Amino acid sequence: MYFRRTSDVLEEDGIDPGIVMEIIAASLPDRWAVFCGLNDAAALLEGVPADMDAMPEGSIFYPGEAVVRISGRCLDFAALETATLGILCHAAGVTSAAAHIQVAAAGRSTPSARAASTRRSPP
Repeated sequence: MYFRRTSDVLEEDGIDPGIVMEIIAASLPDRWAVFCGLNDAAALLEGVPADMDAMPEGSIFYPGEAVVRISGRCLDFAALETATLGILCHAAGVTSAAAHIQVAAAGRSTPSARAASTRRSPP
C-alpha cells in the first residue's frame, strides 16, 4: 500500500525522480554471509527499465556492505523493493546457513538431507 500511495502522489504531481536503491545488510546473524538469489531478483526486474549492479553470486559479504545497487526512475521499480529484498534475503539466508554448517564441520563429512522445498507455496 505504501508504494502504491507513493506512486499515486508522484504521478499526480508529475514527478518521477531518478533513484538508486542500495541493498545492504545492516546486521547479520553471523560475521559473514553468502550472496545468493541474484538470478531470481534479475528475473523479477526483467523488462523494467533499470540498471542493476551486484556482487557476483556466491560472494562472501559482511555487515554494512552493499550487495546490490539498482538505479532508474522511481515509478519504474520502487514498488518491487519488498519482493526484491524477500528474494535476496531468503536465498542468502539458506545459502549462508549451509555454508556455516560446512565451515563448522571443518572437513568432516556432513550427512545430506533431502528437502522438499524451502519456500511455502499452496499445494
